[in-house]
Amino acid sequence: MLIIFVYSAIISKKGSDFLKNLLKSLPIKIFQSDQELDNFLNTLDNPILYYNEDLTPWCRNRDAELKSKFRCVTNRSGYTIYPIDEGKVYKVFAPYYKLVSQEPPKPYTHWKIDHIVPSEFKDNTFRKDAINILKTYAYNDNPSRLSVYMRNGLLSAREAYHGFHTEHKKRELLFREFYYRVYWQEPRLLLGDAYDTAFDQRLRKLYWSYGEEGLNIFKMVVEARTGNRAVDDMVRDLYHEGYLTNRKRMALAMYFTKTLALDWRWGDKWFAHALIDYDPIQNSAGWQWAASVGVSPSPYFVIMNPCNIKDTECSEISKIDLRKRNDEAKQKLKKVKNAVIPFIFHQGTSK
Repeated sequence: MLIIFVYSAIISKKGSDFLKNLLKSLPIKIFQSDQELDNFLNTLDNPILYYNEDLTPWCRNRDAELKSKFRCVTNRSGYTIYPIDEGKVYKVFAPYYKLVSQEPPKPYTHWKIDHIVPSEFKDNTFRKDAINILKTYAYNDNPSRLSVYMRNGLLSAREAYHGFHTEHKKRELLFREFYYRVYWQEPRLLLGDAYDTAFDQRLRKLYWSYGEEGLNIFKMVVEARTGNRAVDDMVRDLYHEGYLTNRKRMALAMYFTKTLALDWRWGDKWFAHALIDYDPIQNSAGWQWAASVGVSPSPYFVIMNPCNIKDTECSEISKIDLRKRNDEAKQKLKKVKNAVIPFIFHQGTSK
């Protein structure tokens, strides 16, 4: 059995390093072009392809081409918990969650191809790491970082769902599933010009900070120079680890879009080149959720306080001082029309 690794998506430096380490010990052959793959297939007699399906629209097109060259066997359950093309497509998470919570998914089953899977894959260190992490975080709600393994095909969504035993963890997986179902139904959201539009058509003409001013503010964020200690620490963590917890991603995205009025599409593309677990669907949907322009979004008036996400110098500032700084910021905004100051301190403990 030969494992052919095919991927066609934006990938960060951290993600590239992860994949290189993952592939080192496996019998992998990577083809540089379609012609090279075709020439190889012509040397085989009735080749069979086992693969996990990718739901992004361009990968669906790629898989359709591969099916014409192989006698294919697909394992869609590796990507989602429930069959993605069955049942009603919801545009609001709450009713969807209520429905699926009453219908537990079928138990996870492995492919019945163990007799032809090489031992190098069965004993792969990364796969063992994924299983051990799943067991470690099965009964607590702390961030597990399993999204890295799930995105790279080392752990299936259904396997994770049955492995977790807390309501919070299962809900997070179902939110992930919810986004997949919406984008499966409307692949236009990730194709062509539609990628640059918000899911909610009424909010596609919002004013964002563009021009030289917007670019300067964007540069301050990506270079961790906003002056907000909590935000800058998150950005440094993103570059150092290629990963942020879900709450940090939400807080950073809300600060980016609602506090600094930067276009969510800039943030989407920024994360695409930084995250080790980058997923086009989840990334796009997450940024739109934070900016309150997407499917089942956060209320427009909700802004998570980044200082509450991590213990930093910012979180030690007293509420009185926070109010004073907010008042000063408001006065500056009144004096300068359409001004956007580098950063605004958040008050209180909004979540």
